[in-house]
Amino acid sequence: AKSTIAFWDLVQYTTAAALLVAILIYGWWIARSIVHPTNALIARMRDMAGGAGDLTARVEVRSGDEIGELSSAINAVIAKIHDLVVQVRESSIQLY
Repeated sequence: AKSTIAFWDLVQYTTAAALLVAILIYGWWIARSIVHPTNALIARMRDMAGGAGDLTARVEVRSGDEIGELSSAINAVIAKIHDLVVQVRESSIQLY
């Protein structure tokens, strides 16, 4: 009877440990899938804020979730700024 109890205790602890490892790996994967694209967006915006940003470069949109929608919106803003800069440049050339 004691060996049966010891066996099931071992099964219970092993299962709990395996589930804990699986939950930790899944949590790390979820956190990484949020942090990595967010860091890419932050880097792109810092590049633009520094004044030397390439207005033809776009942020890669990898998903359709909120981060992907934010990336698309940032790309749209960059495109509008680029178009505005081109228009101003063309207008200033026409003035001379």
